[in-house]
Amino acid sequence: MRTALLAIWGLCCASAAWAQVWGGQWQDLDTAPGSTLWLGLQRADFRHRPGSGSLDWSDWAGSVMFSQPNLDLFLCWQPRAGDRGLEYWEAGGHFWNALPLRFRAALELPFGLFAGYRSVGPSGAMHDGVSVSVLALGAGLAWRLPVGSRLPSILRLVPFGGLAFESFGLQNGWAGGLVAEARLHTPRLMRSRYALGLGIGYRYWRWYFDVDRLNYTWSDVRFSVGLSF
Repeated sequence: MRTALLAIWGLCCASAAWAQVWGGQWQDLDTAPGSTLWLGLQRADFRHRPGSGSLDWSDWAGSVMFSQPNLDLFLCWQPRAGDRGLEYWEAGGHFWNALPLRFRAALELPFGLFAGYRSVGPSGAMHDGVSVSVLALGAGLAWRLPVGSRLPSILRLVPFGGLAFESFGLQNGWAGGLVAEARLHTPRLMRSRYALGLGIGYRYWRWYFDVDRLNYTWSDVRFSVGLSF
């Protein structure tokens, strides 16, 4: 397991470095995307199976995300999730790269590393709930739209699979799911360095452990607005 983790993280670091060099060969630096700060609201659905249903809930949660062309870092929190008033935390990152399809300039094959931590449990006692860390790889299809002077918009669909770890225990398992999203950007505002962004996305995760109490699924639909600079 340790060898697999080192191999995946090594691939992530190599991919990020390669993106900075190779990406400049097919993108004009004047039109390259900049950084974007997103504020989001997501409707999340959590299902704990096949054990006790006491942690099941559906509710809204707020999120904040910082993104660059090859990186997404996000944090989500809901202090009173569901009818039982559970606390939900999520923190993670997506590390992206892509292979452009030369015969179709707007299409590309994105691939990435998905790393994150998610916890659902009684407020102030997260160790009494479900707490899982994930490390997964994914690859899919994306379409870049020539909208905006600095921030081309993108439609992306990426399934993924990888490893899952019990954060407060010794159990290891697997994780799988998909990410589907659209990010649309305006041209620069009044010839400034700033632009606005609008995002919508869907995520589905499945975590499976041999221990019944750690088998669960997660899905959410997220709406975001962003300021690019």
